Amino acid sequence: ATLNGTVNAQNDSTTVTFEFGMSSSYRDTFTAAQSPLAGNADCAVSYAVSGLLHSTTYHYRVVGQNSSGTTYGADQTLTTSDLPPTMTTKAASAVSNTGATLNGIVNANNFTTTVTFQYGLTTAYGTEVNASPSSVGGSADTAISAVIGGLSAGTTYHFRVKGSNSGGTEYGLDRTFTTYADSYVVSGTVSDGVNPIPGVAVTCPEGSATTGATGTYQISIPYNATITLTPSHAGYHAWSPASRTLSNIKANQVNQDFQGVINTYVISGKVTVDGAALSGVTMNGLPGTPPQ
Repeated sequence: ATLNGTVNAQNDSTTVTFEFGMSSSYRDTFTAAQSPLAGNADCAVSYAVSGLLHSTTYHYRVVGQNSSGTTYGADQTLTTSDLPPTMTTKAASAVSNTGATLNGIVNANNFTTTVTFQYGLTTAYGTEVNASPSSVGGSADTAISAVIGGLSAGTTYHFRVKGSNSGGTEYGLDRTFTTYADSYVVSGTVSDGVNPIPGVAVTCPEGSATTGATGTYQISIPYNATITLTPSHAGYHAWSPASRTLSNIKANQVNQDFQGVINTYVISGKVTVDGAALSGVTMNGLPGTPPQ
């Protein structure tokens, strides 16, 4: 606070002070910034006092002293303001594709404080909601929160906590969170261990895809879904792994690969000439190594 007064030195060099305290008995004496004064005009005098208690009434008066004696001004009072709240914005939690929980800490500093959250697409915010609890008192740190919904998927939001009491309004720092997308892509490659396998159907309850010439597939899966992927192809009798289960999908899932084991069969027969077995015959057009 700044203590103010008016002094006329009456053409005699005058030392100017302020007496200050919690009662009219005062306690402290401060020299005015303009001291000493001279001349015969009314002069404004002042002193900036600091370190005061909140919500406290103080007494003060101006004092002038020169060769003619000491003169006291009338007792005046001032009352300091209440202490504003202390606000801390904490990280958002329970973020989904359409909602989140905003969190914060408030210390009311012993003055009943109304608490809200501001949020929006920029630091201009635009939306304000009541916190839970919305009114806080006492001098302890109190956790507060607000559940919000109706948000856009895959979008970054700004938010901060706000508190107001008889001492003023304070804000926590700005923080951000990003909602999840409505869907994510699950992808992979199907091969025989060396070469890609085209035409493999990879299926799950939420969708399916068939591999192309490169053996790759991709399926769009809803946010937070749990799926089991299963490959199938008429020419293959086993897969490694047999299936893949992905739980609570909240990001693109890559490298969900499978390896197929091809069906094999034995073709056998006997080559004869006029009923007699013929050896050393090579069978053409068949894969593999012919027996000798």
